[in-house]
Amino acid sequence: MPDALGGAEAVRRLLEHPEYELVPLKNAVAQSDFLPKAATVTVIASPTKPLEATLDLAGELAGRGFTAIPHLAARMVEDRAHLTRIAAFLDDNNLRRVFIVAGDAKEAGEFPHSLSLIRGLESLGATPPVFGIASYPDGHPFIDGDALAQSLSDKQPYASYMTTQMCFDADTVADWVSAARSDGVTLPIHLGIPGVAAIQKLIRISVQIGVGQSAKYLSRHKGLFRRITPQSTYSPDELIADLIGVITDPAARVEALHFYTFNEIEALEVWRQDWLRVLEG
Repeated sequence: MPDALGGAEAVRRLLEHPEYELVPLKNAVAQSDFLPKAATVTVIASPTKPLEATLDLAGELAGRGFTAIPHLAARMVEDRAHLTRIAAFLDDNNLRRVFIVAGDAKEAGEFPHSLSLIRGLESLGATPPVFGIASYPDGHPFIDGDALAQSLSDKQPYASYMTTQMCFDADTVADWVSAARSDGVTLPIHLGIPGVAAIQKLIRISVQIGVGQSAKYLSRHKGLFRRITPQSTYSPDELIADLIGVITDPAARVEALHFYTFNEIEALEVWRQDWLRVLEG
């Protein structure tokens, strides 16, 4: 854990009120019982499920008193009529924040990328007051780096913040943040952090939800895989310690920690409370 001179206060502040990402699976509601009161929870859009699964879970979480943020995957929105129904659902359930991504669906409808969906919402007069966009420190399997940088720049005028895709390498994150700021991207960062999860589950759910970034990372980084497999469980202690330089850099504008929980909220909360006890002690 970081010492007092290495950013303990900054980490404590971020750990007090993180974001939690849930997958719309059968155990999602049960795991939400372990969330802190009024926590901020995002619900991903999986290409293996209809977008309505994401919206329904977000609506239920909002009804339980959480700040729920559904992911809207552009490629999963069929057409303008579908988008109109989604906008009505957001309004009816008082969902005032959304997270907009292109999504991994193979066949796109009327909105092939996130910027087209943002503009579609705008044309309906239904753009939520706060919404986030994705960013990719470790790159994207299907989009080259120049295109990713241009897309981020194009979406910046509309967005409130950007959340980084899960990445296990602090140096990669730091280099990306520096490059993004040099390119004129000024959006606050919600730093994507893998939560506490069994390695087998980390890989299995990554593939199941159609993202697979963590599995791909572990496959590419054999040394890391060998180091953590005997422990059976991954926790982000070392990663957060290595990210202190980014967290404490005013130019980085790290506004929140965004935990990819893999629906292991109970284990993550035990870990988070342990860190807070040490940091506050």
